[in-house]
Amino acid sequence: MSRRLTPYPPGHSAIDFSAAFAAALQRGDDACVARRTHPVVAVLCDLSVWRPWSTEARALIDAPERARVDRLRDAADREERALAYALHRFLLGAWLREAPVEVPLYRDEAGRPRLSGMHARVCTSLSHPRGFAAFAISDAGSVGIDLEPVAHAGAMEEIARLATHADERDELAHLDDAGRADALLAIWVRKEAYLKAEGVGLQRPPSTFAAPAGVPLPATDVAAGLEVRMLDAGAGHKAAIALPVGSDVQVVWWWPPASP
Repeated sequence: MSRRLTPYPPGHSAIDFSAAFAAALQRGDDACVARRTHPVVAVLCDLSVWRPWSTEARALIDAPERARVDRLRDAADREERALAYALHRFLLGAWLREAPVEVPLYRDEAGRPRLSGMHARVCTSLSHPRGFAAFAISDAGSVGIDLEPVAHAGAMEEIARLATHADERDELAHLDDAGRADALLAIWVRKEAYLKAEGVGLQRPPSTFAAPAGVPLPATDVAAGLEVRMLDAGAGHKAAIALPVGSDVQVVWWWPPASP
């Protein structure tokens, strides 16, 4: 079941990620991330409500992340990407019990976010469509997450044959136009999530495999024991997570603290 997640201890008013994290540690609880009763957590954010934290966010990300941000041409995109990267670090810091700037986060050759050193066993993934972000953290094994606005459903027909397996096309053939567009977007987010968990991205053509929800998927050279599930992301988005078969996952929307 989804619930709202309070990132700061009650009554904390400073708009400073590092101070908030320190306060959470001092309290000795996980006020800034889902309590560790689940091996996998999926966190969804509306980035528009985090804009007052833009300056603090940029200070939390490292040089490679800032370089990726600065390559974006649009100022609003740069602001959102910096927020997404900073929130990702903040969540990982809470999960690992480390300061966000100390999280050993890097990108591998395929562009997948990875953790190094003593935290290498923890897996993570992120998705950042315009205006929103989604994060996944897992102690159970490989994980991938994808979030897409439902407004994209109308454009999915253009890439339907590239995105769907023959078995999926047979199922889509029985749907009306609206149902087909909705189903295509659901297929797309499941496959994006799965390919992120595999760590290969679109190097593996989406048309070469089917990704039904809640079904163990065949092992590959780089992944085994994964399934994909749809997440409740509200009326405006579709979301999916790929995770180890049978894993318990908690889904939360993350909001900033109330104004003092």
